[in-house]
Parts: sequence; C-alpha cells; structure tokens
Amino acid sequence: MAATNGQFQNLQALEQGKITVTADYTVRMGHTSDSFHVDNPVVVTDPEDDFTITVPDGRSTGQQLLIVMSSNTNSKTATISVTHHEGGDEGTTSLDAADEYILLLWSGSEWVTLAYSCAADVS
Repeated sequence: MAATNGQFQNLQALEQGKITVTADYTVRMGHTSDSFHVDNPVVVTDPEDDFTITVPDGRSTGQQLLIVMSSNTNSKTATISVTHHEGGDEGTTSLDAADEYILLLWSGSEWVTLAYSCAADVS
C-alpha cells in the first residue's frame, strides 16, 4: 500500500526535526527560548567522550521524545537527564550501545517512559 500524503508529511517532519548529537546537549522542546524548534528524534552517533543529554519540561501534553543511539564505535556513554520524570523529580538513564533508545511522553507535568531499551528505566 502506498504512503498517503499525510504519512509522507509526518516522515518529512520527523526527518527535519531530527538532531544528531555527540556531546553535551539540551533538547529543544518548542519553547520561545528554543525559537519554537522541537527536536524529535535525538540521534546519538559515535560520541568521542561520555556526555549528557538534558531533557527539560515538554511544551504540550502528549508531546513525545525519542532518543536513540545509532552507533557507538568509541564505547562511550550518553547519560539522559530528565528534569521532571514520573520516577522522581529528576531521573537519569544511559545509552551505551548501538540501537539502545528511550521513548518519553509529556503528561503535562512530567515525562512518562513509554518504551526503552537501555541500561535501565529512568529512575
């Protein structure tokens, strides 16, 4: 079955909103300080050193964020620091191997983990 125009637009939006990171980074959530830009997904590719990705509060209830490590030839760790998470005020987890990921949903007051394949759930 062929993709519909709406599906194609969704794919274009994901590709245009994708950000590739290799060092400390704060995810843009669409606030005025972000110039209303939203990162989704965030792709970690071959970092040179261990680093942290900070996830601030979301902008809109239902907003989702996918962070995935696509490759890690240098065996480094990306620590994910979530400002407000259902597991506590600040939660952390880490990605340290290719194909590890975490998918988060903004509830309006905190991030909820929908799915993950990484060191541990955000705790």
